[in-house]
Amino acid sequence: MNSLFKKICLVSIASFLVIMATAQVGIYTTIEPEAIGKEDYVTYRIVVENSTDIKQVSRPVFKNFSIVDGPVQETGMNNVNGHVTRFVSWVFTLKPRQAGRLSVDPVTATINGRQYKSNRVFVLVSKDAQTTRPNPFSQMDPFSQPKQAGNYGDYIFRKGENLADKVKQNMELKLELDKTSCFVGEPLMATYTLYTRLKSESKLTQNPSFNGFSVIDMQQSESTGYSQKKLNGKDYNAYTIRRAQLYALQPGDIEIESAELENNIQFIKEEYADRFSPGNSLFDDFSRSIIPAEAVINQTVPLKSTALKVHVKPLPEENKPTGFNGAVGHFLVDATMQKDSFSTDESGKIAVTISGGGNMQLLTAPDIAWPSGIESFEPTVTDNMSKLTVPVSGSKVFEYSFAAEKPGIFTLPPITFSFFDPAKAEYRTVSTKPIRFTVLKGTGKSALLNTGITNNGKLSFINRIFHHRWWIVVFVAFLVICSLVVWVLRDKRKQDKKQAMTVPEVVQDAHSSQLEEALAESHQHPLAETEKCLQQEDCNTFYSSLNHELKAFLSRRFSIDASSLNANTISAMLDANGIDNSVSLRLQQLMREIEWQLYTPFERNEKMNERYHETMEIIQQIHAHNIRHR
Repeated sequence: MNSLFKKICLVSIASFLVIMATAQVGIYTTIEPEAIGKEDYVTYRIVVENSTDIKQVSRPVFKNFSIVDGPVQETGMNNVNGHVTRFVSWVFTLKPRQAGRLSVDPVTATINGRQYKSNRVFVLVSKDAQTTRPNPFSQMDPFSQPKQAGNYGDYIFRKGENLADKVKQNMELKLELDKTSCFVGEPLMATYTLYTRLKSESKLTQNPSFNGFSVIDMQQSESTGYSQKKLNGKDYNAYTIRRAQLYALQPGDIEIESAELENNIQFIKEEYADRFSPGNSLFDDFSRSIIPAEAVINQTVPLKSTALKVHVKPLPEENKPTGFNGAVGHFLVDATMQKDSFSTDESGKIAVTISGGGNMQLLTAPDIAWPSGIESFEPTVTDNMSKLTVPVSGSKVFEYSFAAEKPGIFTLPPITFSFFDPAKAEYRTVSTKPIRFTVLKGTGKSALLNTGITNNGKLSFINRIFHHRWWIVVFVAFLVICSLVVWVLRDKRKQDKKQAMTVPEVVQDAHSSQLEEALAESHQHPLAETEKCLQQEDCNTFYSSLNHELKAFLSRRFSIDASSLNANTISAMLDANGIDNSVSLRLQQLMREIEWQLYTPFERNEKMNERYHETMEIIQQIHAHNIRHR
């Protein structure tokens, strides 16, 4: 039985290898779509399967078409039900010159030493001038010249030329800004463009981080990867590497960082380039796609764009509205009540919609002056924004739930929203109309607990817990106090035990002196001002105090100027002092969070407690490391 199984396996493997070894070599052509209007475009492909030994491919004859783009060489692999096919293809984009049933004649190729011929393809072109699909080259006019624009001969390497000079003269990575001065919160467009007259493959090795900005990356065009542009009086193929709209979070002169590309540039040796139809640039390029490897010179060249500075102006203090929360752009505000009559058993809902364009991703909920006797809750936020427009446009909906203690007729005052209009350099305030609603007398059940009522009319388990929450609070407080008492007693016993021990006299050396110094410093509270602010309800300088005291601690501990500390220098500093990488990563993330909070509207919340305790934990870890290693 085992012998039979082995034979079956061997036969199967042998059959598979034979099939793979005898994979069918062939050439065919496709054109799509098969029916178009006379202003439409088609994609024509020449595909060679299961061979890389391609000596020559004849020129396709496009007597009824104009060439818009190509040839573009593609390589790949298809896997259908386990059958693997490898292919090489050349792709053209064509535009018909007339209506009717048009064809492209077969092409021939020498593959593995044998002659092959492709099929003929057809496309039906109607007289209708209206296109059925968008023009993929709407940003350029491919018919303004008799030959395809952008097919430059600079990639031919001629005798006596210098490679470095040739790259410098024909390739540049450039940062372009739509403005050099803007207000805080006003959009700024930054575009990194590769201008090239050479043939290369590029890889982004340094991506700008845009520190000090809120960043929205713009979606690249799906139709084409490049356009024709002039630079210093010369025509180039321009490729967009990255395009982003930036919203400055703080005033000052801010540097937009450079980007770096690694480019694998291919040059064709002059003696090989001259073999292929020198009078026809289209077929020069097509023939070169299949020339031997020894005809190609590969050169890897790094390119770096020049960093640029932007002057970010602060928003004026003069005439700043009281309720202004950092909105920059042009906005409208509207408010709608879910229903204008409900009972005290129910909760009311009001949706406040802010629409327009500007720094919408940074907008916060507007303040509402609720009438006396109304209890409101934190709003839920729904975004409906388009990040592909400059500035960001759309709407942001804040839905508030509220409840009334007693029945009555209430009037909600106009809801105001203030913003800064950078086009006019002035503040504006828009508002809703007053909203009138009626609250009827209910059965006496709280609207807060209605959502916890089960089908049999009794409170659910969760709401029974909520109903007796004060007993839970007292119980938890009792446990906390007991834990503190136990901790204090244990600490006191440890201190008494240490004092009772006889400490032999030793000579103070440099090591013990450093240890005492570290221990003495560790008893000082490094975040005293931050803790004081945390305990005060009206203190709004929490994050600035935390930032100042954290940097002051790091400055003292590592003898470094506090002004030079940031998330990027922290890594090198902690690594040089042998501190664990996990501590370094936590500290970098913490400093970025603090920096973000410094430039967003202040709001008291539970995250303040979390940031304070996280900072103290990191400081204690650094203390512990320094005491162990001194």
